[in-house]
Amino acid sequence: MVLRIKSSFSYGYVFPLFLALMGLFGTESAAQKATDPWFDGSFSEFREESKKEDKPYVVEIMASWCGYCRKFEKLTMKDPAVLDYMEEQGIRILSIDGEKGEGLQLAQKNKVKGFPTILFFNSSGDLIKRVDGYLPPRGFLSSLKEFSSFNTMDEPMLNYLNQKQAYFQSSYSIEELWPEKYCTKAYSFAINEESRKMKELELELDDRDLIMASLVYSIYSKNNASVPDITWKCIEMDLLNEVQQHFLSFYIVKNSPDFYLSHQLINESIRRKPDINKSDTRCGIEYLTGNFGDARSSFKKIKKQAGNNKDLPVTFEALGQMINSGGK
Repeated sequence: MVLRIKSSFSYGYVFPLFLALMGLFGTESAAQKATDPWFDGSFSEFREESKKEDKPYVVEIMASWCGYCRKFEKLTMKDPAVLDYMEEQGIRILSIDGEKGEGLQLAQKNKVKGFPTILFFNSSGDLIKRVDGYLPPRGFLSSLKEFSSFNTMDEPMLNYLNQKQAYFQSSYSIEELWPEKYCTKAYSFAINEESRKMKELELELDDRDLIMASLVYSIYSKNNASVPDITWKCIEMDLLNEVQQHFLSFYIVKNSPDFYLSHQLINESIRRKPDINKSDTRCGIEYLTGNFGDARSSFKKIKKQAGNNKDLPVTFEALGQMINSGGK
C-alpha cells in the first residue's frame, strides 16, 4: 500500500509558517454561543457570498441515502469544539446532494467517488484541501485547522508543501515507512477508526513498542497536537530510523508548531545518511521557520551538489519559487 498523505534555529526571526499556523490556537471556548455555521442556499450563492465577504468555505458533498453523511451532520457538526472553531475563523459550510443539480456538477468536476466528500475552498474559490469519507469531530477539527493555515499561505509556499507531501506519498509505502508490525496495525486501526482495537493492541506492547505505535496512530488519526510530544519521547529512546526522521521533520513543520523539533529531526536524519532530497527538506524547513539567509545558502548548495539538473530533487523548482517569493 502506498502512503497517501512534509542549520541553526533562531527565535529572532519572524516565522512565516508560524504566522500561518496561528489559527491553530483558539481563544477561550464559547461553543454554547456559537452561531449556526450551515449556509442555507445554493452552491452558487454560497460561493459568491464567500467571495464578496473574503471568507473561506467548506462544502459537504453528500447523498440522501448516506449513513456516514448523516453521522457527520449529527455528530461531527454538533461538536462544541468544531462549532467554536468555525465561528472563530469565520468558516461556513454547505451541504449539497452530489447526485443532482449543482451538487452533481460539483461532484463530477472534483471527481467525487464516494460520500461524504468534504471540500475546502479559499475565498477565491480555489480548492485548498479535500477529505474523502467521514470525519469524526477530532479529525474534522484537525482538517479545519490545517485548512486555516493553508488558506493564509501564498501560492508558492502551498505548492512546495503539496509537492513535498506528494514526494513522500510516492516514495514510501506504509510498510517501508513504518516496518514494525505493530505500527502497521496501528496505522490500520487509525484509518479505520478502530479505537477499541488500538486500546487492545496497547495492552500487548512494552513501553518502547507502545510509544512507536502511539505515534503512528496519532499521525493517521489526525491527532496532530500529540505528535511532537510522542516524537520527543521517540528521540529520547532512539527509536526512529533515518527515513522516519526525514518524514517526521516534514510532517511536524506542516502540521504541528514545533519548528525546533523539525530542525532536530532533519539534521539527525542527514547526519545518519546524507541525501539530496533531505537537503531539499532541510532548506524548506529553514525557509518556513524564518531562516531566510540559511535557506538561500542551502538552496545554492543543493544545486552545486547535484551538478546536473537531472539529479535535482523533484521539489527543487517549487522550493526555489517559494524562496524567491518572499522573506526579503
